[in-house]
Amino acid sequence: MKDVEISVIMPAYNAGKYIKEAISSVIDQTGGYATETIVVNDNSSDDTRAIVESVQRDYPDSSIVLINNECNLGAGGSRNLAIARAKGKYVAFLDSDDYWSTDKLARQMPLFENCGAEFAYGARSLIDPDGKPVKAIIPVPLKVGYNQLLRTNVIPCGSVIVKKDILPDPPFVRDDIHEDYILWLRLLQPGRIAYGINEPLLYSRLAPGGKSRNKLKSAWMNYQVYRHFEIPVCKALVLMISYAIAGFKKYK
Repeated sequence: MKDVEISVIMPAYNAGKYIKEAISSVIDQTGGYATETIVVNDNSSDDTRAIVESVQRDYPDSSIVLINNECNLGAGGSRNLAIARAKGKYVAFLDSDDYWSTDKLARQMPLFENCGAEFAYGARSLIDPDGKPVKAIIPVPLKVGYNQLLRTNVIPCGSVIVKKDILPDPPFVRDDIHEDYILWLRLLQPGRIAYGINEPLLYSRLAPGGKSRNKLKSAWMNYQVYRHFEIPVCKALVLMISYAIAGFKKYK
């Protein structure tokens, strides 16, 4: 078998309803890339573990690794655990209730192979809990740097592929706020550019209990991200205006 090229990081908490679809979307990728899917069962109380084990039996030739947390670590802590075990040169992220288009890796990997990218992302389509379309596409810019990303987070976590060797240790911090946004800013802070594909490579499920569903709570966490980076209050408030405008355009 080929050495693992891409490690797909998938935290899972009570994800029994959707996780098979998420894992299958990795297995079904075109492009011939050697992947491993590292599922971290974050002390679920449902049948998440049993379903992942069933998928492992159904697809013995696919590299599906299951880690079972004895206590709940949260999404960020679970991702950190999986990244520490990852064998791939590249790390990709996918939440257990979302799924990828079949050509997701085939569309993004040329950015690394031909364009010298170290960090890539893509657009997404929103779906409801039953998988029905909510919005065809939330567009993304073709490139983004640190200052642009400060104005609003345009990078969906489940669309990201990044070279493993540029990740800080630990990659994810502050699981109480937008831990993915903090990581993207840390990666871009040295002057790095992230490259996007403005096509819906990710199908993102709007779960009722998700962090970002409560708009006031999400805005407060976004402000706390600015304070995490010790951005002065006045500048942070100005950035929040950009954040609010972008949010209105995104969901209108």
